[in-house]
Amino acid sequence: MNKNVLIFLFIAVTYSQHSQAQCPANKTELSAQYQVSSDNLQGKQNAQQITLYRHKNDVAYQYNNQGISEYWHQQANGLIDLTRYFDHDKQGIEYQASEIKSKQSWQQINELISPKLRSKMTIISTRENACQQEQQLQLIQGKQKIQLTWLPQLKLVKRLIITSPSQVKQWQLQQLTTSPKKVADQFAQWQQYKTTDYADVGDNEDDPFLAKMINLGFVEHAASGFYQANGQAIAGEHH
Repeated sequence: MNKNVLIFLFIAVTYSQHSQAQCPANKTELSAQYQVSSDNLQGKQNAQQITLYRHKNDVAYQYNNQGISEYWHQQANGLIDLTRYFDHDKQGIEYQASEIKSKQSWQQINELISPKLRSKMTIISTRENACQQEQQLQLIQGKQKIQLTWLPQLKLVKRLIITSPSQVKQWQLQQLTTSPKKVADQFAQWQQYKTTDYADVGDNEDDPFLAKMINLGFVEHAASGFYQANGQAIAGEHH
């Protein structure tokens, strides 16, 4: 075989192996930082950053602006419990499955968007790149339009736009980390926080931290602020 051809093949194989090595493939060990914005008809805009973490049987949402993290754990029997961490205080409140007001499927918690809603969407286009597939999906129901850019290999939202007559909500993936160590380190940090069972809060109202959380309205039957503000509204409207 011609020497130049051998060199070309070597370079091509080496590049392919390097590209595959750079491609994120582990959908169970990652962190995805989103810019979340909401615009209304008056031109007012609200924006915040939310980071999704996945680690084995655990999922967490870190509300970077508020200093609050919600840590979801799926037990062996399928039940889901929640710990709401207050990162500035390094403390948390634990909620058992029966104490969680909003009942989300584990798939919805893990993937950010309701799988039932996604199944109703039409695939508009599909794009292949060196790393993975990227799908553009859309759903129009009444006066609401939902546009989704979906990464099927990672089961991850890249972009989500919800347009209604009164406002436009958008989730935009800004940074993706697939380092298992970085993700594990973040979960290990949360595990160091002092926690209180929700059922025991009433017996510890003299605790300064719990008293502050009660006054701020954070201590209640757990309902994720994330799903109330965004995902929960979608689920509630469509199924």
